[in-house]
Amino acid sequence: MGNKIWILLLIIILISGVVTANDQSIPVKVIEAVSGTIEVNKIVNGVIEPYKNINVSSKTGGIVEEVRVQVGQYVRAGEILVVFEQDQIKAQLKQAKAALELARANLAMVQKGASEEELQQVQASYDQALASYEAAKRNLEVAQSMYEDRTVQKQQLVAAKTQLEVAEKQLEMAEERFNQAKIALDVAKTDYERMTVLFEKRVITQKQYEGVESQYKNAQSAFNSAKLAKEQALISYEGAKENYQLAKDIYENRTTAQQQVDGAKTQLEIAKANLKIAEANLQKVIKGASAEQIRASQASVKQAEAALELVRLQLENSVIKSPIDGIIAQVNVDPGEMVGPGVSILTIINIDKVYVKADVTADVLKFLQVGDTVKVKVLVYPEDLIEGKIELISPMADPRTQAYPVKVLLDNESQQLKPGMFADLILTLEKSTDTIVLPVEAVLELEDLPYIYVVKISSESQVGRTEKRMIKVGLVNDHKVEVIEGLQPGEKVVIMGQHRLQDGNLVEVIEK
Repeated sequence: MGNKIWILLLIIILISGVVTANDQSIPVKVIEAVSGTIEVNKIVNGVIEPYKNINVSSKTGGIVEEVRVQVGQYVRAGEILVVFEQDQIKAQLKQAKAALELARANLAMVQKGASEEELQQVQASYDQALASYEAAKRNLEVAQSMYEDRTVQKQQLVAAKTQLEVAEKQLEMAEERFNQAKIALDVAKTDYERMTVLFEKRVITQKQYEGVESQYKNAQSAFNSAKLAKEQALISYEGAKENYQLAKDIYENRTTAQQQVDGAKTQLEIAKANLKIAEANLQKVIKGASAEQIRASQASVKQAEAALELVRLQLENSVIKSPIDGIIAQVNVDPGEMVGPGVSILTIINIDKVYVKADVTADVLKFLQVGDTVKVKVLVYPEDLIEGKIELISPMADPRTQAYPVKVLLDNESQQLKPGMFADLILTLEKSTDTIVLPVEAVLELEDLPYIYVVKISSESQVGRTEKRMIKVGLVNDHKVEVIEGLQPGEKVVIMGQHRLQDGNLVEVIEK
């Protein structure tokens, strides 16, 4: 009986020791469940591109006379960049202006009728137009011959030089005769005016006055003839000069030769049109103008106005101006270089804003929309996080990468961001707000049957017992987990020491 009592006491002592051991508290750290925000992000590599990238080209082409900018220079919209040679265009402009004046004069003439003197002037204009047409025709023949047969180009160059020297001598002679005729006209005019005064005072006879008047008219006629001869000699000289320059350019440059052929064709068309106008005007003056002829003269004026506007446009196009504010990124020409139409002369970029261009796969693309805010980290400035907006999402995948190009627009007033720099786009694929969010380490068996340990403690102490609680999770990223079921705001969740716990353990919270 005594032995049984001692055995019973021993069992009670052992049981008391086990209970005491089981009630020893385990230290843990906890957090209070609160509502927050969680995002699932994707980092995509990209590269910075300029906001605007414009290749500037020439509409007409020609020989570069002046380059006014250099790489790295900032330019304003409308600022002159490159100037082409303009001598030929300016000559065409003078010719077009003269043709317009002629057309307007002929219109005025047919509207009011022509005198004998006006008939002579129209005849002279026709002769001049015919001479210009023949000269333009010869120029085209020479240009085509030089372009097609280079074996005779040297001979053509020598012949053109000789023709230029002869035309120069003829022009000098014509100018000399013109000067003499002008002097004679001035003298005759002075004598005529003086004799007119004397005749009105009855100092000289009628016969003397008529003789002086006849001399004055003859001097006028001689002056007009000399003036016309000078103009025709000048046309011949200019034609010979152009022929010589044409022969020289074609001999030295085939591109120039082709352009000269094209220019000669244009000149021939202009001269042909002017000749047609002059011939029509001559016929009108001879026959007298009808209503139809007046309308035709009006049309000729409009045609001449259009031709003048075309040449003015060519002159304007010979000066290349900047289409935007920006920085010169590339200059492709030098003074003296021949440039064809449409060839890129220089490149201008604007980096007041920049794009980050990245290729995004289809599984990421479905989460993106134009206008979405995106965080950007430029690799050379890792400490800065910049915000931008998606401005473009390509509707088609790149056939090489099977990814979709996306462009994000960034402000760059400081211009620290340069084209070619690498950047990371931090794309938000999914986001939940006003939801319970826990650190990812608080959730055990996250990929299988996730659960947490909740601790209920009294306000007087930091000791309580654990409750193993199964939960349902939503969004998960590298650092956070969204709890959508199984946890209420305000409850205490173990975030350190949870791997040693079981349901119902006694724990002591050592730090919240």
